[in-house]
Amino acid sequence: MNIRSRIASRLLAGLAIATLGVVGVASAANAAGAPGQPDGQTTGTLTVHKYVGVDGAFTGDGSPVTISGKSPLAGVVFTAYPITSRDLTTQAAWNGLTSLVPVCTPTPGVAGETLGAGTEIGPTNASGSASATLSVGAYLVCETSTPANVTQRSAPFIVTVPMNNGETGWRYDVHAYPKNLLEEGETEKTVDDSTAVIEGDEVAWSVSSKFQNAPVTSFVMTDVLDSRLEYVTGSIAVTATMPDGSTQDVTGLFTTTLDPGTNTLTASANDPAGLAALNGLPAGYMLTFVFDTKVLATGIIENLATVGGVDTNTVDTRWGDIEVTKKDADTGALLGGAEFAVYAGACPVADDATVIETITTENGIATSSALKEGVYCLVETKAPAGYVDPTYTQTVNIVAGEEGSRFEIEVENAKQEVPGLPITGSTGMTAMMLGGGALVVLGGVIAGAAARKRRASHEAQSVNS
Repeated sequence: MNIRSRIASRLLAGLAIATLGVVGVASAANAAGAPGQPDGQTTGTLTVHKYVGVDGAFTGDGSPVTISGKSPLAGVVFTAYPITSRDLTTQAAWNGLTSLVPVCTPTPGVAGETLGAGTEIGPTNASGSASATLSVGAYLVCETSTPANVTQRSAPFIVTVPMNNGETGWRYDVHAYPKNLLEEGETEKTVDDSTAVIEGDEVAWSVSSKFQNAPVTSFVMTDVLDSRLEYVTGSIAVTATMPDGSTQDVTGLFTTTLDPGTNTLTASANDPAGLAALNGLPAGYMLTFVFDTKVLATGIIENLATVGGVDTNTVDTRWGDIEVTKKDADTGALLGGAEFAVYAGACPVADDATVIETITTENGIATSSALKEGVYCLVETKAPAGYVDPTYTQTVNIVAGEEGSRFEIEVENAKQEVPGLPITGSTGMTAMMLGGGALVVLGGVIAGAAARKRRASHEAQSVNS
C-alpha cells in the first residue's frame, strides 16, 4: 500500500454522516471489489431503519445492528440525492467527505457541491425499514415524508455506497439508523393538595406524557396507588393539548380500571377506534391524565406513574395528626371527657373561624384525624366534670416524617374549688350555743312563774273555804 493510499485510508476511516446522523466510512485500499477496480460493483443498496428516539450517541458503520427498547416507525419516506460533483471512482472524490455540511430545508443541498435527482426510499414498513438500489456514489439523505403526527424529522446525513467493511473489503448493502430528534416519552407527574385539609379530603394527581409523535399501537397509563390513598371512582379525565394550546377531551378513548388487590389504577387505549383517534391528532400533542384520591392516613405519601412505558418523576403529599393527653394537675390521673377544637392556621383564631374537627379524650387520650402538613390551632372547649373551665390554646405545626408524623401534647387540669365544711368552736357554733342557753333560761323563767301562780291560786281557795 503506498503512502497516498495510507493517508486516504486514515481520512476515510473517520468519515461521519453529519451531526445526529449515522457514520459512513470508506477507504481507497486496493481490495477486491473496491470502487474504480475492474471487478468493482456499480450499484449497491441503502436500507434505512427508522425508530422513535434512537440514542443520540449511536453511530452506525453501515452494518446491520439490533436496536432494542425503541419503537419502529412506519410510513416514513427518505430521499437519497446523489452528490454528482463527487465521482467515487476517483481517489480525489473521497477527500473532504467528513467536512461536508448537509441541509434538507428549505431545499436539499450540500455547500459547494451539486446534487442530482433524488431516489425515494420508503415508506418504511411495520419494522421501520425501507430499501432502495443506488449507484456507487456519495448521497445526501433527507427524511422527506412522515406520518401526520410526527413533529420533527431526522437530521440530514451523508452516506457512501459502498462503505469500508474492514478486512472483508467493501460493504455494498449499507444500513443507516438516523436519529429521531423528538422528545418522545417525556413524562411528568404533579400533585395538587391545596384544597385538602383533613382525612377524607381529595387530592388531585396529574400525569402527562409530552409530545406523542409516533403512531401508537397501544397506550397505557398505570399508577400503583399507596395504600393510604383511595381512588375516587369516575374521577379520571384525559385531555389532549395541541401545539397551538387548544385542548380536546379524550377521556372516552380510554378504559379505566382499578385492581383492588394492588390498588393499581390503569387507563388504556387499546381498541382500534381509540388508537386511530389518538393517531389522528395533530403532531406534537400532549396527553394529561388527572384523577382524584382520598387520603386515609398519615405520613409522606409518595406516588409515581408509568405512562406510555416510561416512569414519571415521584411526587408526594404529606400528612400528620395531633394526640392530646389530658391529666389531673395534682395526681397525674388520666381524664376523660375533655373536648378540643381544631382550626386551620395559628392561634388565636377569629370568632367566626371554622372548626375542622372536635376531638374528645377517652381514657385521657384524644387523637385527631389525619391533617395535611401545616399549622393548626388547638383550643380546649370543654373541661372534664369537676375541673376548672378550659383556657388552653396551642399553635401546632404538623410536620410529616418517615418515622413519625404525630404532634403530641400533654394538657393538665386543676380541680374546681368547693365550699368548706363547718368546724366545732367556730363563731357560728358559739352563737348557736348562746341562743340555745337563752331559750333554756327563758323556759325556766316561764315555768317558775306558772308554778307561783298555781300556788297563789291554791292558797286563795284554802282561805275562802
